[in-house]
Amino acid sequence: MRRICVVLDNYSPPDCPGQTHYAKKVLELVAQYEDHLELVPLPTYSPKLSPMERLWKHMPRQVTHNHFFRTIKALLTAAQ
Repeated sequence: MRRICVVLDNYSPPDCPGQTHYAKKVLELVAQYEDHLELVPLPTYSPKLSPMERLWKHMPRQVTHNHFFRTIKALLTAAQ
């Protein structure tokens, strides 16, 4: 099996309650595949390292600003 790198956005330490990264099922999965997983947390606020931040910045300006979409399908088509 190849090694998999998982980048964690909005990373919080394990002692922070309610974090998805530390849900019981996630921890079990990580433990099961620990030899094949590398978890890489992004710094707490790092929009330049997160591709999603660039997408969210682009979407309103280029896709949704001053546009009305009658259906979700129309919005998704515009976004693509």
